Amino acid sequence: MSDTPFTDNQLHRAAADLHHALATSPIPVDADEFLSRHPAWDASEAGLPSRIKLRARVADLVTHAADTSEWAVELGALGLTPYNTHAWRTNEGIDVAVQLAAGAAMKPAFRNEVARAVQGAVEDVYAKYLGQVPRAHVPAATR
Repeated sequence: MSDTPFTDNQLHRAAADLHHALATSPIPVDADEFLSRHPAWDASEAGLPSRIKLRARVADLVTHAADTSEWAVELGALGLTPYNTHAWRTNEGIDVAVQLAAGAAMKPAFRNEVARAVQGAVEDVYAKYLGQVPRAHVPAATR
């Protein structure tokens, strides 16, 4: 029995809601503090207007990011860590992305083989239903 009157599902839902709220509501002062330590900030042209524009662009990306809060909370609860993102695009806009996660005990060779299997399966489905193999898209965060 839990030591709280809440179920694990209720706690996970609350954590996911909080994660989403914190992730999608950037506070300008917090963004400035973080960005001041980021290479993009150093590379921006000198002067406040350039840095305000950079902060706004970053905040816009954060605000429009996919809500993966529930998934992130569940991964943490299970002790899993994201390790690879695969995305595919077609000219018709039929796009898909898959994020993989694994426990610490999974050896890199096994993890890489799982990633290759998922990639092959997705490409097979595209070929079967669309008659084409989509172009792989490498997310910017993994480049």
